[in-house]
Amino acid sequence: MVVGLEQIGERRGLLMVVLLAALLWAGSVAAEQPESFAYTVEFEGIADQELKSTLEAVSDLKARGDRPPASPRMLERRARQDQVKLEQALRALGYYDPTLTIKIDDQERPLRVLVTIDPGAPYLIRSVVIRSVASGRAFDRQLPTAYQLGLKLHAPLVSRTVLDAENRLLENLRHRGYPFAVVAEREVIVDHRRQRAEITLVVDPDRLARFGEATFTGVESVALDFLKAQLPWQPGDRYDGDLLNEARKRLAKTDLFSLIQVAHADQLTADGRLPITVLLRERKPRTVRGGLRYGSDAGIGARLGWEHRNLWRRGERLRVEGNASSLIRQIDSELRKPNFYSERQALIVDFQVADETTDAYDSSHIESQAMVERNLIDRMFLSLGLGLRYSTITQVERDEFTLVYVPARFTWDTTENRFDPSAGGRLEVKTAPYLNCVGDRLLFFKNYLDYSHYLAVLEQPQVILAARAVLGGIAGNNWDKVPADLRFYAGGGGSIRGYSYQSVGPLDADGDPLGGNSLVLVNAEARLRLTETIGMAVFLDGGSAFADSYPAFDQALRWGAGTGLRYHTPVGPLRLDFAIPLNRRDGIDDSFQIYISLGQAF
Repeated sequence: MVVGLEQIGERRGLLMVVLLAALLWAGSVAAEQPESFAYTVEFEGIADQELKSTLEAVSDLKARGDRPPASPRMLERRARQDQVKLEQALRALGYYDPTLTIKIDDQERPLRVLVTIDPGAPYLIRSVVIRSVASGRAFDRQLPTAYQLGLKLHAPLVSRTVLDAENRLLENLRHRGYPFAVVAEREVIVDHRRQRAEITLVVDPDRLARFGEATFTGVESVALDFLKAQLPWQPGDRYDGDLLNEARKRLAKTDLFSLIQVAHADQLTADGRLPITVLLRERKPRTVRGGLRYGSDAGIGARLGWEHRNLWRRGERLRVEGNASSLIRQIDSELRKPNFYSERQALIVDFQVADETTDAYDSSHIESQAMVERNLIDRMFLSLGLGLRYSTITQVERDEFTLVYVPARFTWDTTENRFDPSAGGRLEVKTAPYLNCVGDRLLFFKNYLDYSHYLAVLEQPQVILAARAVLGGIAGNNWDKVPADLRFYAGGGGSIRGYSYQSVGPLDADGDPLGGNSLVLVNAEARLRLTETIGMAVFLDGGSAFADSYPAFDQALRWGAGTGLRYHTPVGPLRLDFAIPLNRRDGIDDSFQIYISLGQAF
């Protein structure tokens, strides 16, 4: 009995050894299997590098090269499937008579797959016919030409080009009042002997449509007549699909809605009208905002603001903002009424109370102005108005001014981002004649031009070059007659970094700023985005204020340079800048300045 148990134990032990060896061998084979059938892919025979790159992007052999097949037969199947895809891609690009072979060299490790392609000559477009189903020759003559649709004679027959042409044709018809137009027939006849193709596109325009009544849903607090005024059409106007997108833009500009959908009905009414549905979701109309800033020249500052964007249910916007620091205490308010006698105009009424205590002057003033702003074209505005300003100013002695002025302003903004632009430019031109109505006769003109431009030179990492130029001039009186708080000053975080606030320009015997009748500023900045939220910048600022009405370019400009860190937020970057004066004046300029604020410098 004992001997039998030992024999059984020996057999069981032998069996376990055999099973373990089998498992290890199977695991070794499984581990080596993918490596045995790993492969490389080479494309040859294609002189056109762009075509070669396109075909490589289409190839499954290329795309799945990091996932080798489990057997040579599976690799052959992958190659056959790839051959079909490559031939289809060549035909889509106009190559209808290619020679394509795929060979697998199984003597090399990893396996070598050689794709040899002779695309041949591309087939060219010989003729294009565009007509309607049954609308007649008069209608057909109004259809866009083949050239307008992007189909050029003797150009390669590319499938994407034909499909794009169909889309342009339908867009053209929707623009002309046919929302339900379809391409009824597309015929492409290929002549393989001549390597030419004839294209015929037959369109069915369906019925001509006119705008019907617009129905608004999701509206709670916005007046219906205000919403209808945003629509760029009237009921009965010929339908134009482009106007639906224009309506979305106009409604978005009101800043009243978080969701905007504009769509037409699925069919016309009996009288040929097309009902429109506008689905809206209102935003909360009130906003509170605040911010802190710091400058080693001006100390700590704070800003607090409140805004109501729908004051009287028709998009009227009221903004009130307070600003306080060791230099200025100020309250601003602005009321903006859209659609002022025109959907392209707005009435803007501003009111300001401020008290300033700077090295240049002490000033208190109350100011109000009303302007009519006209939207000339998209994001281009011209404004004209009337203003009144009362101020008491102490510089050398105390003066009072009661000024009436006629402000004019031109702005054009082509940037893609309000808070942190990376492309486009911003232009602002302001001018105003000022007349003192009480006391000594005083008449002068103040002019100002500010242009900034932004250019993205790298995408990864993102590098943006930003540049700015400012010119200003006051004509009509000597600089010392113009109120000190209306003169031009340079220096500080929004001007020439590295110099104290208002310190660059004419100075008195004690080194205090006097201001000037003209101004030149230039700023250049390279902005590097390191991560989604972290960035840095290097910058160079320069300029000066001058006593005369025209800048004295024979006088040296003051330059400052520095670097900064940026923490990007949805409302602009949090900015920390360190700057030094390159033309430091002994006893006047500090060795460096530090600035902390929200938003780019320009």
